[in-house]
Amino acid sequence: MVGFFNKDDEGNYGTAEKDGSANSDNTVKSNEQASGFEQTQDGQASGSMVGIDGLMDKRIKLEESINYVGHMIKTLKDKRSRLEKDVEEEAVDIKNLREQLIKIREYIDEENKGIENLTKKRSQIESEADEVRG
Repeated sequence: MVGFFNKDDEGNYGTAEKDGSANSDNTVKSNEQASGFEQTQDGQASGSMVGIDGLMDKRIKLEESINYVGHMIKTLKDKRSRLEKDVEEEAVDIKNLREQLIKIREYIDEENKGIENLTKKRSQIESEADEVRG
């Protein structure tokens, strides 16, 4: 027996076996008809399997896409959380720097007052020294 492919009315391919001897054309036709019926059932079954396979492939791709988007969302949330933390840390740093700047200004003001007092005392001492000389 030799195997070959037959295409049914729906465009599905199935296999049929043909007897190599020429003594029985009716047997070949009945075998082809019987196998054609099986082919149609197999073709419909495989056709529905192809449809199911297509749907399953689409579902898998959709799940992969959803997982990818979910991962992107998680990554973005993590980045946003890090940025919020960084912004809070910067705000604290700026507040601390502002307090330090205020303290530095106060220190500079005190030093300037001290220099003014020393300048006044020096002027007084110089004027007293001029009086003693003079």
